Amino acid sequence: MVPSPVPTMPDATTKGQALASMTQQADGLRAEVVRLSRALDIAQLDVGNLRAAQLLEANERLVLAALQAEDIAETAVNNLSMVAQLNQSDTPFHARRI
Repeated sequence: MVPSPVPTMPDATTKGQALASMTQQADGLRAEVVRLSRALDIAQLDVGNLRAAQLLEANERLVLAALQAEDIAETAVNNLSMVAQLNQSDTPFHARRI
């Protein structure tokens, strides 16, 4: 039977290299977290700006609709007034006195 090899302890150089590699990975991950955080901030601003633009557009539509409704109402009142005047002028004199 062949004896199993005895595990060797890593020397200081190997440990130092492993630590340096892990430190480099950690630094890369920190940089990625910072980049993602900035990207999130920008995305949140974009969403806020988009929402503000949508609200502004909706407000503009409401104002235009209100102005159009006002014009329609004014036209209706004028038409009603004209119909009333025409109706009075078509009514015989004796019917107006009642």
